[in-house]
Formats: sequence, C-alpha cells, structure tokens
Amino acid sequence: MPALPPADPGAARDGRNYGACADGSCQVEVSAPAAIPVGRRTLHASVTDGTVLLSESQAGSRTTMTLSGTGGHAHLRTNGAGVDVTVRRLTGATAVLDIDAS
Repeated sequence: MPALPPADPGAARDGRNYGACADGSCQVEVSAPAAIPVGRRTLHASVTDGTVLLSESQAGSRTTMTLSGTGGHAHLRTNGAGVDVTVRRLTGATAVLDIDAS
C-alpha cells in the first residue's frame, strides 16, 4: 500500500513549536514575530510583505538579515557556532523556515 501524502505538503514539520529548534534542527512556521531558541542562542524572526527578517543580539552587537522569496538562505556565525536558515516556503506574511545549527 503506498504511503499517504501529508495533509498539507506546505506545512512545517514542527508547526509553530519553536522549542523544537532548541536541539539545533527544526522546520517551523512564522507568521508573527517569534523568538526561536537554537542551542544557546535566540533568533528573532518576523515576516512582512513577503520578506523574512532575522536578527540576533549577542555580546553587545546585533546581526540583522533580510531574506526575500522561497529559497532565501542566511548563515549566521558567532564565536565559531553557526546557524543556517533557509526559507522553504513564503506566502504573504507566513514563512516556513528550515533551521540547522552547525
């Protein structure tokens, strides 16, 4: 018997459970400003008019990146620890993000 397709193929694996990112790997949906814990850091993400804004503050400095469109990618590295964020799907004010710590 063939496997059934997911109910919504565009749905994020972890939904809006940002705590799932604490282990360094997740796929989440962002449609409102969110604080996403990734290991010992926290990424702040928001979506406006088809653009994803990511920011992180550490040791008195702030890094901000803007991603436009599906497939957009950012790599943030602080003190040797990196985080990759890829926009898997972007529709209006909702984005599905793949997040992986490296």
